[in-house]
Amino acid sequence: MRRHQHTVSFSADELVRRVPPSRARELIRSALAAGLDPSSDPPRTILEAGTGHLLLMPSAGATAVGTKVLSLARDNPARGLPSIQ
Repeated sequence: MRRHQHTVSFSADELVRRVPPSRARELIRSALAAGLDPSSDPPRTILEAGTGHLLLMPSAGATAVGTKVLSLARDNPARGLPSIQ
C-alpha cells in the first residue's frame, strides 16, 4: 500500500487480500440497495498512453468517492504479461 497525502493505492494482490471477492460482492449489493446509482457517476475517460490505454473510472456515493484506474498494455501478452494492469 502506498500513501500520498490523502491518496491510497493498492496492488491487485493487496486489494484481494483486504477485500476478498465474496466480500466485495456483498459490499456492492449493499451500496446499490442503499441508493448508489452507477448511472449517475461522472463519465469514464479513456486516454491513449504509449502502446496502450489508460482508463479512469470515477464513482461517487453519499459518503465516499473513488476512481478505478486501469491500464491496458496491448504488447504485454506477447511478453508473457497480462494486458490489464
